[in-house]
Amino acid sequence: MTATSEAPPTITPAHDLGASAPRVAVIGAGIAGLSAARALVDGGVSVQVFDRGQRPGGRCSTRRDGHHAFDHGAQYFTVRDARFAAALEPACREGRVAAWHGTVVALARGRTQAIPATSRYVGVTGMGDLAERLAEGLPIVSQVTVAAALPGPRDWQLVATTGAELGRYNALVLAMPPEQALRVVPRRGTLRQRLAGLASAPCWALLLGFEGRLPLPFDGAFVDDPAIGWMARDSAKPGRPAGERWVLHATPAWSAARLHYTPERAAVELLAAFWRATALTPRAPRYRRAHRWALARPDAAPPGELFDDRLAVAACGDWCRGGRVEGAWLSGEAVGTHLAARLARTCAHR
Repeated sequence: MTATSEAPPTITPAHDLGASAPRVAVIGAGIAGLSAARALVDGGVSVQVFDRGQRPGGRCSTRRDGHHAFDHGAQYFTVRDARFAAALEPACREGRVAAWHGTVVALARGRTQAIPATSRYVGVTGMGDLAERLAEGLPIVSQVTVAAALPGPRDWQLVATTGAELGRYNALVLAMPPEQALRVVPRRGTLRQRLAGLASAPCWALLLGFEGRLPLPFDGAFVDDPAIGWMARDSAKPGRPAGERWVLHATPAWSAARLHYTPERAAVELLAAFWRATALTPRAPRYRRAHRWALARPDAAPPGELFDDRLAVAACGDWCRGGRVEGAWLSGEAVGTHLAARLARTCAHR
């Protein structure tokens, strides 16, 4: 979402550490961007985060519409790395992140099959809660799309799509899908060449609300179906209001072939696929809405974080480490730690 006002945004960094401290712009307030910003702040760097959305989180978000709320992007996350576990500990202690004990199965032609047990976690009341907790205390300007990063002799000038100048920075973090990062990164340097070879796959999501509970013996399913790859009883997650709400994620191939669909047409076809996949008798939902994620998941082998130390630019995201929420956090943490150390060495030699 781009800024709707012609007036330039007010930028008041909460972590302005003084004129001598280097300044870094983090473009993107998804999990990777928030993690990078936190690592930079911890490394003594003054940070400003820009995001085109209404609130932080990116695809780790919750869509609210009246009495309905859905995790329409990331459905849950796993924790395998001790650093990620330590970062989540405050949110778990505060009751803002909790384990999801729903029954998750494999589903094919209406038949379910058990899968190995895995500990899954969600934001309590919505996946957006995780992002909001990670964003606390960080200076974030929302609803601003960065159009260009203009290199100067020793810094970068950011410009919004409205033409507003967004300040000068010693380094940049591009925490966004590679296609979006490619629009911002300068033509010179090695980063552009590496980003050009990467791509993301789309995903249509269908959000459904029903009057009564559907007679399905699971809360989430990895689906063997040409149209649907995942479905979940979103209302079964911790802290969710009463009701029966489901989220379907279409397969990358189905979504890519139907990028031109209107949301209503996608909703009609995915709902029909839902009834076929579950072998349930169709019923009319009380709520139905489709959402298109144009750049939903990595469509290439994970390249790891991308750095151009000469130009002081780095790129991070879940796509760097395989597409998981934890991977996004680890990617941002790696970039923030690297840049903080690099800038500290630069300042020491001045």
